[in-house]
Amino acid sequence: LASWLADADQTARFRAFGPFWEEAYGPDGRRLRAVPRPLYARAFDPEADRSSWDCLWPVASGRAFGQERYWRALTMYFSDKDRADPASQYRFWILPLWFHGRDEQGQGYAALFPLGGEIRNILWKDRIRFFLWPFWTRSAVNDVQTTDVLWPIYSHTTTPDGHLEKLRVFPFYAHAKNARQYDKHTVLWPFWTHARYTHRKASGTAWVLWPLYGKVNL
Repeated sequence: LASWLADADQTARFRAFGPFWEEAYGPDGRRLRAVPRPLYARAFDPEADRSSWDCLWPVASGRAFGQERYWRALTMYFSDKDRADPASQYRFWILPLWFHGRDEQGQGYAALFPLGGEIRNILWKDRIRFFLWPFWTRSAVNDVQTTDVLWPIYSHTTTPDGHLEKLRVFPFYAHAKNARQYDKHTVLWPFWTHARYTHRKASGTAWVLWPLYGKVNL
């Protein structure tokens, strides 16, 4: 029913009713309190300046490391990179409806899905702006910018220096060009595809009239 013991590192530990009740105190200030699992548990390590807690895991949990803080509850999520800095990067999201925060450059953003707004650092994108999704969306990764209208029907991707360009009117026509690697066209995909490759280690052409005939020459 209950046990008292000392670990090898001189941590005093009390357990009761199997895994449901546990308390531990280390000589360096570390503490663990689970009263009872899985209702609530909290651990604290002052030497590493780290703490964590769980409530009805996996319903809610939180972590803190130094000045960084994080918590989540169901689909709500919050993180703050530096609690001591009022201008630090943070985010408060209620997936998939509400997005609010500040990015690493100090730029604020907010969005109410699917009505409109802007989201930073999501789905491998630096920035996503949208209005009545999927009616209009504009996203960016570094200097690559993509505009979608009635996604996935119309999409146009460009870069300031023109080395990358993509245009799609699905499924009727698509064109993708990378100045260093390829120039591709499709008509009524997948029935007709044509590509010209310009990479120095793989140059040549390829085309397919699906499912009748195709040819690759690299």
